[in-house]
Amino acid sequence: MSPKNKTASAPQIDTAPDTATSDPAHVPVKDAEAPVPTGPRAVAAPNGGLSAMTYGEGMEETLISDLIVPRTHLVQPGNDDIEAEGAHAGSFRDNLGVERAELHVALLVARHGQVRWGDFGGENKMPLCRSNDALAPHPDVEQPFGQICNRKVKGRLAPVCPEACWQNKDGKRAAPRCSFLYATVMWDLDSDSPFLMRFARTGLRVVQMCLTRIWQLRASIYEVDFRIKTVKRTDPKIFYVPVVAEAKKIDDEGRRKQLRAAWQSAGAFEIDVSNYSDQEAESEAATESGNGGGGGNGEDIPF
Repeated sequence: MSPKNKTASAPQIDTAPDTATSDPAHVPVKDAEAPVPTGPRAVAAPNGGLSAMTYGEGMEETLISDLIVPRTHLVQPGNDDIEAEGAHAGSFRDNLGVERAELHVALLVARHGQVRWGDFGGENKMPLCRSNDALAPHPDVEQPFGQICNRKVKGRLAPVCPEACWQNKDGKRAAPRCSFLYATVMWDLDSDSPFLMRFARTGLRVVQMCLTRIWQLRASIYEVDFRIKTVKRTDPKIFYVPVVAEAKKIDDEGRRKQLRAAWQSAGAFEIDVSNYSDQEAESEAATESGNGGGGGNGEDIPF
């Protein structure tokens, strides 16, 4: 990837005599140094990179390829990171260890996907089958359950593969063994940085609510400011679901330009739905009824 551009050098103070004026009050500054910029600086990233990355002192030689986009998931009771890393159930946590009670974001990308998990009793926690577009299995899948996952019919996805269809289990309706999901790229409006998050099962609705609100506001996908929180459920067991707590259109023109450039960059990436943390994949596999497992991860993608 191309490195980010450095900021332009600070303007030098003119120390040459001004021969065009005879004003005695006009005294040129002698031996002055150029002002030294302090704090984070905006840097233009060329060739489809992020439009506004910032860095502080000592980070001037950092390349775009040195950075990753964090993967965020909703921590559910029983996730490994609760005991191992002290995470709190119902919070949002990324693979860098950053935990937050709510998300303050703009949605950049929401892609369809499918994933069929197997038995988590062994060492192999890769899915048995997966699709990065919810239409056909990924080319890397050696033994797909079918050649077609879903078809687009009148603006909807209609399941074709039996694994993607709702099941009848002991006379009750059971969730498909192959889970539909949204793989998203979001922009953290507080830290001005992107992250990836996967939403499946009880998390699907929050993405649908975001997309619906964007459509209602007649906005571009990146032009709406969302606050996403979690709600505790207790039936049939304790789990948490993400909900949209607030949605408003972004009016600031400069902010919209920044987010549009980030959206253009994010749209070029293939988000592999199989690249999750172990605890998040295991959490989803354990919720065949559709309850729980509402968070998710994407993959590390350098901008």
